[in-house]
Amino acid sequence: KQQKRKSEDLIRIYLLELFYFILNDEENTDENINITNQRILINKFQKLVEENYTAEHYPKFYADKLAITANYLNFVCRTFAGKKAGEIIRNRIILEAKRLLINSELSISQISFQLGFEDNSYFTKFFKTHARISPSEFRQHLNK
Repeated sequence: KQQKRKSEDLIRIYLLELFYFILNDEENTDENINITNQRILINKFQKLVEENYTAEHYPKFYADKLAITANYLNFVCRTFAGKKAGEIIRNRIILEAKRLLINSELSISQISFQLGFEDNSYFTKFFKTHARISPSEFRQHLNK
């Protein structure tokens, strides 16, 4: 009788270990799926930014397009890119502004309009805040 009880206890222990292993494996699978979904999301976001940065400057637009909240978009961006969504958008705008200032003869007003800014002075302030130099100074510095 005592041997039978030990065998039953041993079977229970093995079953518990098996259940624990299965449960732990399912949690890891769910976590991996979540990470994969977030990577897909950040790739879609970056593609949307590339297509729309001249017209849409705010994360809410992109979050709406991705059918998520702006807070979740920021979370995913910080997790995978180390930056907030707005910062990624602003960096793309600044990169394009610099490219246009270097490679084109467009006036700063024309560049401002091309990048979706209705007010030239706001573009200049935006550029100076994020590039730490005004657009005209940036262009002059490159011509030296």
